[in-house]
Amino acid sequence: MFPHPTTRSSSRQPSSRPPTDAQAISPTAAESAVLRFQTLEDVDARFADFLEYAEFVLGHSRDSVRGYKGTYGNFRRFLQAHATVPLPARLCDIEGWIAWNRKREGKKPLSSVTLNTYYRQLRPFFRDLEHRDGIPNPFATMRPPTIKGRRVPKAKSFADCQQILATAEHHDWPTAFDRWRALAIIGLFLYAGLRKGEVLRLGFGHVDLREGAILIEKSKGDNERVVRIAPELRAILARYTSERRLRFCGEAGPAFLTSTTTKQGISEMTLRRIVRTIRRASGVAFSMHSLRHSFITTLLNNGTPIHVAQHLAGHAKITTTAGYLALTDADVRREIQKMSFRSGPRV
Repeated sequence: MFPHPTTRSSSRQPSSRPPTDAQAISPTAAESAVLRFQTLEDVDARFADFLEYAEFVLGHSRDSVRGYKGTYGNFRRFLQAHATVPLPARLCDIEGWIAWNRKREGKKPLSSVTLNTYYRQLRPFFRDLEHRDGIPNPFATMRPPTIKGRRVPKAKSFADCQQILATAEHHDWPTAFDRWRALAIIGLFLYAGLRKGEVLRLGFGHVDLREGAILIEKSKGDNERVVRIAPELRAILARYTSERRLRFCGEAGPAFLTSTTTKQGISEMTLRRIVRTIRRASGVAFSMHSLRHSFITTLLNNGTPIHVAQHLAGHAKITTTAGYLALTDADVRREIQKMSFRSGPRV
């Protein structure tokens, strides 16, 4: 591995065989690859190439690409802050970058969640450097920064969910279309457990109200799945599609959630604006992801078999779904009353 300031020494004993003349004067292929980057502009150009490759060849989502950009900006500031060290030496100093973010002299240190996110969003760039340039990947022997006190975000209470839905329906929206689009957005999170990216990518042809199903197309890291539509959500989506037809008279694009200005799919900014409006008007502190968590938690609390909940949530591992199971003292008290070796089993 090309050395950098924080690389730990290998436990392997160095060879006692003296290097040949060619070895003494010729850098290794890895060293030569890193030496290509003499200025930050060289790294910028290579990162821009990575972004294009990630989006159009690897098929990474727009959200992922946006995250890569933000994290690279942070990493670039680290490289600038250590300009006294030659760029090839500090380029692979990921441990130094993590320490720099933890220290944040004169600024508030990054949270463990943010630092873990940065780590995961910079890692694909270095994987690409390894695969296409032959540069040793410093992430290969590292673990992500730990998240302190990591817990599953708390699901909203039943009353909170009712309040959020009622606000979405009865808020003073400009038009009936805006009203039912907002309610459809909340419904897709709360009744179907969709992720933000899945809501934004949802096509009109993916929602089959007759069959009561929503097709979630395969994306990076997630398999294609079919989510069944709950009766209350079906009523919401049916009213939304009716208002959509009246508003656009068949001239709207293929996206399910349509922008009133472009007639194409809504942007992430528009989605966030609608959710923020409902959050402020409802008085309930919630996020899009907490609504998805409420969906999963409600399924499990209602006795849905965990493998069914796993499918509906789109979790690759059942252990992820199991993390949403919450025990209460009442659960424990009720179940311990069934424990007996003298009588028959209790149900």
